[in-house]
Amino acid sequence: MFESTISRTRAALLALAATAALLAAGSVLAAPASAASRAAAPADGRPVCVTVLAPLKVGQEFSEVLSRRCGASEQAALAATREAGVTASVQIFTLIEHANYGGAYDHVYGGAWCDAAGYGINPGWYEWRLSSFLPDGGCYYTTLTNHSGASRRFNGDTPSLPSGFNDNAAKIRTTA
Repeated sequence: MFESTISRTRAALLALAATAALLAAGSVLAAPASAASRAAAPADGRPVCVTVLAPLKVGQEFSEVLSRRCGASEQAALAATREAGVTASVQIFTLIEHANYGGAYDHVYGGAWCDAAGYGINPGWYEWRLSSFLPDGGCYYTTLTNHSGASRRFNGDTPSLPSGFNDNAAKIRTTA
């Protein structure tokens, strides 16, 4: 856990330095680099999506979906999100179609870093396809509930979901 915190801190500092360098060069970034950006985008030409959620409110099971845009890359999907007038502030996790971070990606953003309330999402297209995911934005704990009602909590990067949860995600909740 301590090494993970150091790694996340080091990654955040490197992302901030890269952001500052790009901004100084006149580039504009929609969002800072994240742990999910470490995984390569799908090489098979599948679109990469960006979903933006509102934080959970008291009594809500699912966060309000503010936007969902797809493109040839995360940058293209973020540009489409900005064009729609929605700000993707903090990447909170990435849903990934296949084990070991292969297949289609949905980079999920929130309006703020994770807290105890966190974010809740109906996985939509990933409901019967989710096999791995990468948490980010302070969302260290992810609870998956499958279609049988069983839940399991994960801490950190998950390259391969176990039997009973692989390709079987009815609901996802992520918290700090």
